[in-house]
Amino acid sequence: MSVIRVDGPSHGALQYETIQVVKQGPILRDMAFSVDHNFLYVMSETQLTRVPVEACGQYSTCSECLGSGDPHCGWCVLHNTCTREEKCERSSEPQGFASDIKQCVRFSIHPNNISVSQHSDMTSEIVKTATEP
Repeated sequence: MSVIRVDGPSHGALQYETIQVVKQGPILRDMAFSVDHNFLYVMSETQLTRVPVEACGQYSTCSECLGSGDPHCGWCVLHNTCTREEKCERSSEPQGFASDIKQCVRFSIHPNNISVSQHSDMTSEIVKTATEP
């Protein structure tokens, strides 16, 4: 099944993913969204499949995530994960959630963990970059 994004009549459509949803046979035209619109129910003559409308977790970098074309996915900066905005903790904070590839940032803290009873200097680095190394 081809997954496409339609941006409106003036922009046309973009196929951004192809997924296998049934084991064999053609997909029937009768499809329906779940009540929360997070899944699409797809049928063949012998099978009913619930397909997530997004697969953001397959992308491991900001540039992969935002370059995928999937309109449901964005980059959760605090957790360095590709996810839906509503699943990103602190997405409403400034630069907490990136939805455009120009907003990609690289964020690191060193050391990445220490004991709560230990005193240590920590270094943080935030680099705003459109492409990642």
